[in-house]
Amino acid sequence: ENYAAAIARLKTVVDTYPLYSHLDEVLIGLGDAYEGEANAVRTLRLPEGPKAQLEKTYDSQAAAAYRKVVLEHSAAPHVDDAKDRLAAMGLPIPTPTAAQVAASEKLENSRAQYNLSNRMKLLFLRTPDTVQAATVGAPPLTDATPTYAPTITRTIINDFNSACAFSFVTALN
Repeated sequence: ENYAAAIARLKTVVDTYPLYSHLDEVLIGLGDAYEGEANAVRTLRLPEGPKAQLEKTYDSQAAAAYRKVVLEHSAAPHVDDAKDRLAAMGLPIPTPTAAQVAASEKLENSRAQYNLSNRMKLLFLRTPDTVQAATVGAPPLTDATPTYAPTITRTIINDFNSACAFSFVTALN
């Protein structure tokens, strides 16, 4: 339940490895971590204004991760999980464009499947496992800025403080 650490690690994977073969699972995990943060806010005893603002912030970040799976990874195995989570949140399920579907299918179809030959190479030659690596798309040539848990924690604290400060200023007026 250390959502800040989970968010930091998952965001780093998303930013650093955009062609990762299980990116759909990573994005769902990121959305789940943001939903966990929203659920943690729901258990706090806060005034309704700041509580609603924080819930909205984290729910919208979770929804953005789920929408990215539906729109950009529509041919991935876990797209139905993302759709189910959006439906559970009471949000509309976006429809990917034909270009987005084609790009997703092209990416997913570029990945090889394991066969006996591949498994033997991995076993005897001890080479890196690149069987399911994408063969289309351009990997980033510069390192992404890593996201660290303390940075996410500071962001969460700033969100909390700004929500409470806004509520306090509103109450004074």
